[in-house]
Amino acid sequence: MFRIAIILFIFFFSNPSFSAVVRGSITDVNHKPIPFASVYLKNTTYGVASDFKGRYYINIKKEGVCMLVFSCVGYQTVEKKISVTKN
Repeated sequence: MFRIAIILFIFFFSNPSFSAVVRGSITDVNHKPIPFASVYLKNTTYGVASDFKGRYYINIKKEGVCMLVFSCVGYQTVEKKISVTKN
């Protein structure tokens, strides 16, 4: 039983997963929030929607350079390149 516990401990803690949170607020040119806009990682199916105050947060599970895409009906789509690090 002790061996199984050690094997499980090594399995779960030897490969720590990486996750970074990117958060922000989506506004128009007059600095008014854009509610329920889409925010997603380009070339993936992973994304979130902003809340009614235009705020969003998205977990990114890989390090490196990513492209975030912001879109909403009636607005121009914007792409922003970000760099994700462990720090």
